[in-house]
Parts: sequence; C-alpha cells; structure tokens
Amino acid sequence: MKDTLISSLTERLRQADRRRRVAVAMPRDSHTTAVVMRLLGENLADFTLFADESCSEYARMAAECYGQHVTVCEVEDDVAAARMAVKEVSEGRAAVLM
Repeated sequence: MKDTLISSLTERLRQADRRRRVAVAMPRDSHTTAVVMRLLGENLADFTLFADESCSEYARMAAECYGQHVTVCEVEDDVAAARMAVKEVSEGRAAVLM
C-alpha cells in the first residue's frame, strides 16, 4: 500500500508542469521522511516542513541539503503543525498536504 501511494504521488508530480510545494505536518516517521527525500532527490517537489523539537533536527538537515527547496517552520506541537499545514494548502501556498 505504501509503495502504491508513493508511486501515485510521484507520478502526479512528474506530470505537473512545474515543481509543486508540499506542506508536511510533523515529518518524524521514517515513511514520511523517505517520501520527502525521494521527491527532493528526484527534483519533483519543494517542501514546507512544520516541525516541533521531536523532528526539528531532520527538518534542519533537509533544509541544509536542499536549500531553497525546503522551508522549515518551527511549531509547538502536532495540533499547530496540522493547522499550519492545512492553512498552507487552503491559502494556495502549497498544492499537497502530507
């Protein structure tokens, strides 16, 4: 199932006429970070990572490695991360929510 979802997202982003921005709430599990790194590595998407202390180290590392393609926003908790990620999509600053 996981590979099907990743493949589906990858294919949709490849068909887009430009890189899309993806808003990610709390990128702390291995599956989420693997998708982020894969899409960055394939130059398919830019990311806004909403991270608290539990995942800020990963978020900063991704930003250092991929520069302008990764924006990190520090948040207090899961609820704030989800609220801000949804707001990014609803206000048109991101096309995909993770």
